[in-house]
This record gives sequence, structure tokens and C-alpha cells, in this order.
Amino acid sequence: MRRPNPSDGSDPRPRGVAPDLLTQEEVIRLLRLDSLGLKNPKEALRYLRRSRQMGYAKVASKVLIPRDEARAYIDRDHVRPLA
Repeated sequence: MRRPNPSDGSDPRPRGVAPDLLTQEEVIRLLRLDSLGLKNPKEALRYLRRSRQMGYAKVASKVLIPRDEARAYIDRDHVRPLA
């Protein structure tokens, strides 16, 4: 996944939003919930938040997820090979 570059205009976040906080849409893409054939990827992410499997913050009624929380979720569920 290509990291957004604010200098070339490819960063979809509004100016002033901390780069370590991801929108729900960014986390859905990061976890590839949108490509798993789920009916409602946003609801799947909501379940992860509500069941406390992934931390989040509400800022001005927007749900933002720290990048570290998304990475920690991936790392917790990562199946490591034997040997």
C-alpha cells in the first residue's frame, strides 16, 4: 500500500489531521475488509471497536483509529510459520 504523500496532494485526509490517526475508511482498506466479500465492512470494523479488539478515539464526532491499534490487531492475529 502506497503511503499518502501530503506534498503531492495524494493524502486524502484534511489538513491538520494527525497522520497517526486513521479514518474508518483507511482502516477498512488497511485490513482489506472491503475485499473479503463482507456485506458491510464498516459494521465489521464497528464490531472490532465495540468488542474492544481495537481502540479508537472520537474527535468532533468522527471515529479515528490510531495506526498502532490497527497494526496491533494485525500482529495479534498473525499466524507465524513453524521452524
